[in-house]
Amino acid sequence: MFGEYMFSQLADRYPIFIEQENTLRGFLKSVDEVIHVEVRKLYENPNLPSFNCIDTDDQTLLMEYRSPRQLCILAEGLIRGAAQHYKTAITLEHPRCMHKGHDHCDLIIRFKA
Repeated sequence: MFGEYMFSQLADRYPIFIEQENTLRGFLKSVDEVIHVEVRKLYENPNLPSFNCIDTDDQTLLMEYRSPRQLCILAEGLIRGAAQHYKTAITLEHPRCMHKGHDHCDLIIRFKA
């Protein structure tokens, strides 16, 4: 729930980051390559996670999450908050997790038609 709230606050404070994309998929794919680049310009050493996005098919996006802070649950909430913002129905799975000994988390987002 905190991640969902946090997304709404970020969208209110920094709409320029959100308005660059008009779909949830586009936004999620822009986080590491666009938004985090801009955040690094604003803050010194922001300690951001990294995401690698892989389109597995037309309805599925795999986000590989890496962070020494292991805030994958917050990332889940932010994704859910973004889905609400973009009015996009999703399901979210988290089968691979750093808290279970993996080197990264897999966040699988399925876009419902």
